[in-house]
Parts: sequence; structure tokens; C-alpha cells
Amino acid sequence: DAQTRFIGDPSNANLWKDMTGGWFDAGDYNKYVTFAYGPVHDLLWAWQENPAAFGDDWNLPESGNGIPDILDELKWELDWLWKMSNEDGSVHIKMGSQNYSENVSAPPSINADPRFYGPICTASSLAVAGMFAHAAWVYGSLPGYDVQTKEWSDRAEACFEFALPRVVG
Repeated sequence: DAQTRFIGDPSNANLWKDMTGGWFDAGDYNKYVTFAYGPVHDLLWAWQENPAAFGDDWNLPESGNGIPDILDELKWELDWLWKMSNEDGSVHIKMGSQNYSENVSAPPSINADPRFYGPICTASSLAVAGMFAHAAWVYGSLPGYDVQTKEWSDRAEACFEFALPRVVG
């Protein structure tokens, strides 16, 4: 995923992006911005409702770093969403294989098929606006996330401003 190509011009190396990180969709190696909306909000709400239920011992690479693993796992997805979003607030819809039949190598770490990211999408911008705003609210109450929450908050606003004229008309 480090050299993900734009599906509309796959041979243009100037458009290749690092799209590492994030969560795969169920059953394939694709990653969808709009499908992340539910799980991201659900996990953020779960943390808000009962932070004591979540430890720092889930056997993640980040376990034992003093940050509850639910927040580490969320940050993994949020960092990928950041890569999918652009400074102007536009957000790419998805990234993954060009064809479903390319999702056969397992585990995913050995899949060397080319990866592609899709065009920008208003629904993706709205989804990211909500996820980044919610993440900024949650992480903003934790020490050490001041810069990150400011970046998420600013990008959430940019995404909303990008989408607004496209949905209001």
C-alpha cells in the first residue's frame, strides 16, 4: 500500500500515494472510507461511555505504551483516513485491488498485487468530517494529543466545507 496508484491514471507515478494503515473490509483487502464511519464512531462512543473497560493489553504492537489499545487501534484507522483526505477537504472513496480476484494471497501482508485509490467523493468528505470531529473531541481530553486533535479538527472543518455546497446545491 506504500505506492498506491490513482485508478484514473495508474501509470502516473506523480499521483502515487502512501496509503498504508487502516482496516480491511470484511472478506477482501479493500479499504473504504464510508464503511469506516460506523465502527469508528461506535468505538469512540464505547470509549466515552466506559473507558475503564479498555486496557493497554490487547497484544497489539502498541500494547503497553500507556494508551488504551482501543485508542491505539482507532488511531491506526484515523491515520489512514488522514492519508485518504486532502488539504482542500476532498476525500478519496476507497483503496484496494482493481479486481476482487486479486484478493487471494493470505495473509494480506504477502499480497503484492498493485493497489489503487479511487476518486474523491462527497460522501467520503462528510464521513471524514464526522469521524475527525468526533476523534478530536475524544482525544482532546487526553494528554499528548493537542497537535493531533487540532489537525483533525481543522481537517474536519475543511471536509465539511468541501462537502457542504455539493449537498446543499
